[in-house]
Amino acid sequence: MEAVYTTSGMYIKPYHKKLDIILLSRSVWVQGSYGKKPVTAYRVKDNINGGSWLLTYRCSKSWLQSTYPDIVISNLPRNKRLRIDEKFKLNDDVVPTDIQMSATQAVIENDMRSAFFNIPTGYGKTLLAAFLMSLLDTKAWCMCYSTTVLDQWKKTLEEMTTMDASRIKYVKSGSDLAKMAAGDWDPHKYDIYLSTPKILSMWAERNGLDKLNDVFDTCGIGVKFFDEAHRNLANIVKINALTNVERTFYMSADFGQASQDREALYYKMFKYTPVIKPLENITRDMRYTIGVLVRYNTHPSLNDIESVFGGYGFSHHRYMEYQLSRDNFFVALFSVFDAIRRSDEKHHAEHPDAPRYKTLVLCNLIDHVDLIKEQLELYYQERTSEGETPPKVVRFHSAMPHEEREDARANGEIIVSTYQSMGVGVDIKNIKNVISLSPVNNIEANQAAGRARALADGTDAYYYMFVDDGFDYVKRSLPYRLQYLEQQKIKSIFSIKYS
Repeated sequence: MEAVYTTSGMYIKPYHKKLDIILLSRSVWVQGSYGKKPVTAYRVKDNINGGSWLLTYRCSKSWLQSTYPDIVISNLPRNKRLRIDEKFKLNDDVVPTDIQMSATQAVIENDMRSAFFNIPTGYGKTLLAAFLMSLLDTKAWCMCYSTTVLDQWKKTLEEMTTMDASRIKYVKSGSDLAKMAAGDWDPHKYDIYLSTPKILSMWAERNGLDKLNDVFDTCGIGVKFFDEAHRNLANIVKINALTNVERTFYMSADFGQASQDREALYYKMFKYTPVIKPLENITRDMRYTIGVLVRYNTHPSLNDIESVFGGYGFSHHRYMEYQLSRDNFFVALFSVFDAIRRSDEKHHAEHPDAPRYKTLVLCNLIDHVDLIKEQLELYYQERTSEGETPPKVVRFHSAMPHEEREDARANGEIIVSTYQSMGVGVDIKNIKNVISLSPVNNIEANQAAGRARALADGTDAYYYMFVDDGFDYVKRSLPYRLQYLEQQKIKSIFSIKYS
């Protein structure tokens, strides 16, 4: 066996059963099934030469040698690094914030080869990366699982820096990667490359695991960025194991995973990666979201409580279906909208020319979206005086046509969506209120709260969390969620209770 180390990972080939000790130690048990799911180590087929490779983050060389005495350990040759051909900088009217300036200074002054930028949503991570790229003056490859976010990267580079848009290459096909791997590519034509991590890892698995570093070598990549690094961890691990880029930076508003078992492996992977985050006093002064616990009790029977648990434990989908069948739930929901409606009417009376605030309602399934939208339309019809126009209630989810989604984004005042559809990369202005109906995990809660952005008039935004006190599971998980939100973005938290 041969173990090959890169700057940000390692691979061992060919795979042998005795490597199971590494693979299984970096995997987690899947609840309700038999077996383990890999998190930070992957057995990947070598479709060119046959067999498999183990791709993971670095093991201690001394431990590896003592555990497998016959293993040969080497380092992958560093890929070629090229300077940016056409230097760029931030536009003269774009001034880095204290957070962006301090983060980039930490990298430059300490010559960091890797770092994790744990920066809250809305604090300009993409602009921070653009600023850092301009200072490092080396060709870069930026990755994010979402093409929507990659579009935002391209827009930021084009509109907020002096970079020529023609110097940005958006890699969307394997044909480009094949040319790069073969050396049939002009490395001086582009300075910044954008892609999803998935297209790189899938191409490598199909065309040769050893070819991916050739791609980066041909393009002269000196730095790679992983945006939203808490997502799509599998492809990050694989790309790190197969490429030998001088610097690797990770970016996310969340430094963790949805489950404790996955999070433990996540922390081990980043054990030696410096985590850069804003000072607490800076983020606290810049926070604008108030958390509101909306507590009520549907008084579920024992059968009701058991019905929301399945083979994989607590089911958020089943829980939400139960909630939508209970009057107590809608009493609490409409009471919140009563308060929002009064606040909006007062604001509009005082500022008639100002844009109206928007409210986002989040639930689990598309079927739930339709039901809640219908109920809210009835709510506003009953409370709108003759001659007045009720706010426009719209749906927003992935199954809708693109044109309808864009209309909802632009014109909706009450937007009902799923957590997944309102994920990273969806930016809707003037959202003042976010209503979270399901007891989602820490990561999803933080992302949901981040949908409310700082308002132009400086008023606070609100994140409403619905809690049915009749379910012990919901009450037990709540303190952990609140603690995480307070650490990340919530300014303060208070509670209102309904019967």
